Amino acid sequence: VDDIVPFFVFRQEAGRFPRLTGLWYKLQSWLKLVGRVDLVVHFRYTGPSSILWAASWGKPFQVGYSQYRFDSLLDAHLGPEDVELGSRQRNALILEAIGFEEMSPQMELWLQPEDKAWSQQFLIENGWEPDKPLFVLHPGCHWGCNQWITGRWAQLGDALIDRYGGTVVITGSDDEEALAAEVVAAMRHTPINAAGRTTLDQFAAIIDKATLVTAVDTAPTQFCQALNKKSVIMMGAGTVSWNGPLPGEPMIMLQRFVERPGPPLCDYAAGACNGPQCQSDLERITLELVMRSIDKLLAAEVTPVNG
Repeated sequence: VDDIVPFFVFRQEAGRFPRLTGLWYKLQSWLKLVGRVDLVVHFRYTGPSSILWAASWGKPFQVGYSQYRFDSLLDAHLGPEDVELGSRQRNALILEAIGFEEMSPQMELWLQPEDKAWSQQFLIENGWEPDKPLFVLHPGCHWGCNQWITGRWAQLGDALIDRYGGTVVITGSDDEEALAAEVVAAMRHTPINAAGRTTLDQFAAIIDKATLVTAVDTAPTQFCQALNKKSVIMMGAGTVSWNGPLPGEPMIMLQRFVERPGPPLCDYAAGACNGPQCQSDLERITLELVMRSIDKLLAAEVTPVNG
């Protein structure tokens, strides 16, 4: 990847003119791309804005699923998008359509030796015994619709150690340190607090060491899928069939979403995704349900120390 140009900014800067700020980002993106793009691949039905935007770059070759009344702007399309397929399966079909050999929807993640070595040393120095289970808990997410109750994370951490022994490590970005500290303070057992202490690559290496990962639906979802890691993922707003595991992947995705009339309460574009009704959906995912899911995944691998 030579460059990443954000077209849609989820967390626009606050200010008196947030929409103008968003338009300014888009203008900057356009100036970077106009006259320099040969191929545009639309992995989703993107609607008029994206396809017209791409056409203005100098009429590059555009490929994607049907954009309906804008199909004339596509040089090749696969017909209507099958929304019953997972995102990875749909992406693979697009790549095959532009000439790649049959693509596997299985993701891959290449860990560097130095990141593996760092994670091993970090975990051991902070109390993990390599012959004992390691449980990663990732409680943080910028979107309120994907945040579980803080107290339940602490209860889950204690329940895992009581049942299986081993060590719990709390992970997160630097702006999730406060949440991680709350979880640590509420636990009876002492976990490793790695929040704000890793790079993204080191974080992935810690996940690779884990016996099992429990997280809300954010970065660990894709990391666990790429590393084929046993995991329980809690999803608030979203579509399980799109982001969930492929057949055979050791992931259980839990969702207790309640359909409600009208538009969502949250405003993704302004980064204000903290609708109380969305949060109440995750409250319906109980500690007992999470533990049953974990027990199911670990049944053939880890013997409980307290049955």
